Amino acid sequence: MAKVVINGRELPCYPTMGALLRYKKETGKEFAEIKEGDLSDFITYIYCCAASACNREGIEFGMDLMAFADALDQSDLTSLSEAIVSAPADNKKKGATKKH
Repeated sequence: MAKVVINGRELPCYPTMGALLRYKKETGKEFAEIKEGDLSDFITYIYCCAASACNREGIEFGMDLMAFADALDQSDLTSLSEAIVSAPADNKKKGATKKH
């Protein structure tokens, strides 16, 4: 499962249906509209994946998009991009049975 380290905290970061809805709410665009090389949209999508994965797993997220982006560097984006694109579907379903 993809994870991101933000301000010393390791947080889950993977696609969910909630991430797609969050992305639409943040940008007014559908995920399918992200163009290759559009860094702003990609960072926004990664933010939405992290926020949604944390919500799904009952982990406090508590940061806005700019704070999240400020905590990322290029190596984070590269590794997250690879992990999210190749994430197996069964890893994403794991959080469905979590306790709140």
